[in-house]
Amino acid sequence: MSGRAAEGRLQVLQIYRLLQYVHEGDKEQIEKMVNLGVENLINLTEPQDGTGVLHVAVSANNQDLVSFLLSHGAHPNIQDKKGRTPLMLAAEMGNDAIVVLLAQSHADLRLQDAEGKGLLFYCIYPTKRHARCLQVALKCRADANNVSAQGTHVFQLMCEKAQECTPLCLIMLDGGTDPNATNQKTGVTALMEAAKAGSLELVRAILKKGGNPNTLDGKRFTAVHYAAMGGFFEVIQVLSAYSADMGVINLEDCTALHYAAATGNANCCKFLAQRAELMPRRPDGGPPHFMIETYYNCSDIRRFDRDHPPEHPLMNDSGWYMEKPEKVYVNISYCVKSGDLESLDLAFSQGVPVDVQDQFYKTPLMVACSSGNYEVAQYLLSRGADVNVCDQFFWTPLHHAAHAGQVELVELMVEAGAVIDARALSGGTPLMRAIESSRPSCVDFLIKAGASVNAENKKEQNCLDIARAFSDSRIIDLVKDKMDSLPKSKETKGKGGKGQKPKPAKDKGSVAEGTVQAETSTATVGKTSQKDSKSIILQNTRITEGKTNTMDITFVPKTVWGKPPTTSQLMSKIERRKELLSLEVDFDDFMMPFSHNLQTTTLELAKTTD
Repeated sequence: MSGRAAEGRLQVLQIYRLLQYVHEGDKEQIEKMVNLGVENLINLTEPQDGTGVLHVAVSANNQDLVSFLLSHGAHPNIQDKKGRTPLMLAAEMGNDAIVVLLAQSHADLRLQDAEGKGLLFYCIYPTKRHARCLQVALKCRADANNVSAQGTHVFQLMCEKAQECTPLCLIMLDGGTDPNATNQKTGVTALMEAAKAGSLELVRAILKKGGNPNTLDGKRFTAVHYAAMGGFFEVIQVLSAYSADMGVINLEDCTALHYAAATGNANCCKFLAQRAELMPRRPDGGPPHFMIETYYNCSDIRRFDRDHPPEHPLMNDSGWYMEKPEKVYVNISYCVKSGDLESLDLAFSQGVPVDVQDQFYKTPLMVACSSGNYEVAQYLLSRGADVNVCDQFFWTPLHHAAHAGQVELVELMVEAGAVIDARALSGGTPLMRAIESSRPSCVDFLIKAGASVNAENKKEQNCLDIARAFSDSRIIDLVKDKMDSLPKSKETKGKGGKGQKPKPAKDKGSVAEGTVQAETSTATVGKTSQKDSKSIILQNTRITEGKTNTMDITFVPKTVWGKPPTTSQLMSKIERRKELLSLEVDFDDFMMPFSHNLQTTTLELAKTTD
């Protein structure tokens, strides 16, 4: 209830005189002014700030005078121009006796000031007197879930000052406030503020009242993040006991463990690390997605093999008398390296993402490129693999293909839409990786495809500098000829020329042409089209022909023989792999081009030194 401001010269003069008498505590003059002054003078407010007589009396902490004014008709709900009532001022000053007096005089405890703050906002001070004011307010049913116009919840603000006001917060919880009180702008909850302050008692009390430890604020922080920032080990323990998620990643790409490590608290780091999964598991509790089920052809090897498959599905009755083996899980990278397309096909049919990353953040396509497995790379692209996905070093599949020195894989990646000048964490491009592998064919293709020879890494080395460092005259000539053919730029050396635009990604249908499709047991037998059994026309025809009671004799084989490669097909794959890599590919000491080139250079340097 806003007080009526004094109007006219007479009212203004009389209200100021009355306020002066209240300030002086002169009850006799106050009574005379109230009886002989203008009508309802005691409930008028001065025109400048909207201050009334009860405001002045409360500000003077004069309980006797407040009681005197109330007895003469002063209204306890008069508000000044900031919306404050005498009750709010009394609570702010911690005068619990006046708060009780005003509450008994039927003051409205749910009024709010101009900022939307109720009575409880004025009780947030770390004294016993303010605690008593808070108890009185809650007992008289003040709004325990008051939210200001700025979106601040009273309990959340109180928890923000938990280091000093923990007793008040506990009183609020007992008074029925929402334990999940949230700042509407930032999303920060009361539990987060308590965890940030390190108040173990308050955190435990909020959780007991039903506080959610996994709520996210606007920056995806949880209470565990804030506890880890302060290094509050015991708070983290309590949050863990209430099933708090310790592995949430916020918008800064950090978990609670990152912040615990930043504070240098060994106990927090150890506790958080012990409660995290080394690798994220499947929702059903199974192994990580990069561990896939091995395909097993459950057929009698004494009767059938890859060169003598069953001539008809009905001939393969192995499933009726052979026990199905237990599931065996292997790393998807191993299947890629070994060319096990049957297991890959089975995994993708079970919902495993085609771009799943292993424990080293490598996708199957990256592994196929780095190991020089062209057929598997084709198969993965036909499955929709991303050619521009990055590992932890920002290497793309094109980086791995160039580093492996496989020009066919490099061509395949570029045709599939790979960014030809993609930057790694060190600033290296695929062309630099091809130079390091000392494969002129790869370097020549990338240069013709538009790769920039003027690109520099973080060491400010361009492609020619790297070629000279690896001392391959063929590569040096290729890079130098390309640099000499470029128009001279007026810019400084630090600003490398722009390469041509990479080729646009071709239609996935063209990329998939000629790809090796896995033909496994997961492929279904030819499906026969069946009519809708609920069709009225069909049922009418069946009744007419007397076929309503026909039995379905469709036979579904228990074991389906896929189409695994024959021995001759396997031999041709081995021969092709030897052509691409080396005749020594099957030996244990085989090395990829980069490693072989590095070893050769090292041995030559050692001989020169000797």
